[in-house]
Amino acid sequence: MRKFVFRLNLITFVILTALTLPSCAPNRAKQAEEIYDQALNAFSAKKMGRAKMLIDSLKTNYADVPESYHLARNLSRLICRYEAERTVAFLDSSLAVVEARQRQMLKDMVVDDPGATTPVYIAKSQQAWKAYNRCYLKARSDANGLFSITSNFVGEKAIHHDRLTVSCGDEFVSTPIMTDGVCKNSFADGDYVWETLRCEGADAADMARFIAANVEKRVVVEYRGPNSHYISAMTEVDKQAVSQVWELSCVLRESRKIRTMIRSARIEMTRTATN
Repeated sequence: MRKFVFRLNLITFVILTALTLPSCAPNRAKQAEEIYDQALNAFSAKKMGRAKMLIDSLKTNYADVPESYHLARNLSRLICRYEAERTVAFLDSSLAVVEARQRQMLKDMVVDDPGATTPVYIAKSQQAWKAYNRCYLKARSDANGLFSITSNFVGEKAIHHDRLTVSCGDEFVSTPIMTDGVCKNSFADGDYVWETLRCEGADAADMARFIAANVEKRVVVEYRGPNSHYISAMTEVDKQAVSQVWELSCVLRESRKIRTMIRSARIEMTRTATN
């Protein structure tokens, strides 16, 4: 009797399974087709976020429905290409604006050393023949936007300055002590001593931002050495020069960043076209 019941139950299970399986597959295929149609409609309506969400659902939950799965992958590639093309178009327009601003700013600049392999820009007002024999801060930017400030000290006695402080009222910005021989230089001709100290990176950027923020105020520079120092107020011309070259360096860096993003977007377009 028990064997008969067991066999009956087994037969019932087999029959139910046979009846259920054929009905499941068409249902899943239909569901996948409907989701794909929704994703396609979203893509046509330029609703990329919704289209990608639906495609992800198909890839995750309906990998066992090959036709819809492959259609979803193809649509995903179309979306990637569409977004890359839009990104390139937007970046191209942004680059045009930045480069126009860059060309305008370069009208106030000259190349510091015309014989150098890569140009380094300075303000016209800080050309050597206009700044001879005085203490001042000279701003420079290369073509990639690498910004630096070089202090120029001239006096009857050496102070061996190895750091700088720029102040306006009670506020100030100071550089750390710089001992790098590449950054420091000095020479004398018997009557006067000339010293230079080059500051780059975050310290130069902090100094430039401080001067630009206080360009309408009195800004004082202290050239500080181990045992002596020298203090002078920045001229209006020098404050403007530092501000202008700093702004140029920011624009040059922005231009370089946009160009890098354009290259990445074009690579993505090529990748989606070949996959």
